[in-house]
Amino acid sequence: MGIVGLIRKTAAAAAVSAALLLCGCSPDTDISKRLIVHAVGIDKAEDGQYQVSLQIFSPSGSGSDTPLDPSQANMKVISGKGKNVQEGVRECENIMGSSAFIGHNRLIIFGSSVYDEDMDKLLGWFKKENANYLGVTVAYAENSAKEVLSVPLTDGSSTIENVNDIIRFAKDKGIAEKGDLLTLMNKLNESGGNGVAPVLSVVEQDAVPKEGEESSSGGEESGGSGEKPKEKYLEVVGTAVLKDRKFCGMLNKEESAGLLWLTKEMQTCSVTLNEADEPFNAELTDRNTELRLFCDESGLRLEADITAEIRIPGETVRCSPDRICELAEEKIAAQCRAASKKAIGEMGADAFDLEKLTKFYFPQLYRKHKDDFSSLVATADIIVKAECFLND
Repeated sequence: MGIVGLIRKTAAAAAVSAALLLCGCSPDTDISKRLIVHAVGIDKAEDGQYQVSLQIFSPSGSGSDTPLDPSQANMKVISGKGKNVQEGVRECENIMGSSAFIGHNRLIIFGSSVYDEDMDKLLGWFKKENANYLGVTVAYAENSAKEVLSVPLTDGSSTIENVNDIIRFAKDKGIAEKGDLLTLMNKLNESGGNGVAPVLSVVEQDAVPKEGEESSSGGEESGGSGEKPKEKYLEVVGTAVLKDRKFCGMLNKEESAGLLWLTKEMQTCSVTLNEADEPFNAELTDRNTELRLFCDESGLRLEADITAEIRIPGETVRCSPDRICELAEEKIAAQCRAASKKAIGEMGADAFDLEKLTKFYFPQLYRKHKDDFSSLVATADIIVKAECFLND
């Protein structure tokens, strides 16, 4: 082949490559014309279809030089229905006339109407979407998912920033576990289909007047009914526990604290200690937790040695430092017992990573019970030894 032929062949190949690349382009790929999804909520409609709610970015400007107004929610919620999550998303796209971009999604939340649904099945579409962030927070709602996404939280560039801050704060303060998609998928793939996730609830309270505003008199409030205006806010109320890939119950805040201690996820928790009917507040910070798993003829036994630091936030406490430490140690043990009783005793769920620990320390035992590990979990015993010291 001569030099001219080689040039022609190279040019033809380049033209074909360019044509193939251009075929994949369309106006919809322009990010400015897509729906920037910040959160996805999933509920079950009365007709049995899934109702998918997308919280999308919708900036509210406070002036010509300010595209984002931090005093506004900067979002709106659209909903669509379908026989699965993907169809619900497609209906949302049809309503808005734009395709959804899931790469900025930071929350997947399931409403109370899908508690009985297989979570692995519900997460199927998210697992297939290449743009989806695997660190996205996964949570349950005590109400409907759409109601949670519709609460107009402000003080940030978008509502979803505030929701994730609420969940993160709850985890940091020992109120509930924080679930993410990748961790949850790995746990759902275990034989028991276990997992944990925070539970959010929509709560109403009296509206607080903004700075510079005066509260109106009783007869002028709420249309003259005498009722104070209400505003909605979100609260983390506990931790959802999954078994067989389905919601099987919820740990309250006290039980959730025990879960965090027993999974080495505790950072700091605020507690109320009581001595001679004189309660006082204290903050407990995990300084070291060691977990050891044992196995004998009676079954599995998880032993936890917890070392915690106590801080008394500006209160005068009458009891001695030794007594304060004793009360704190009793509190930690009580939280762990409550978590164990609820998750193992009542639900029969492995919320404490017993399967993972057994797989590592007793591989032969794990292989023996792999297909029915939940029966081994049901007989598990948890023993806690707490040692606290006072921060002077």
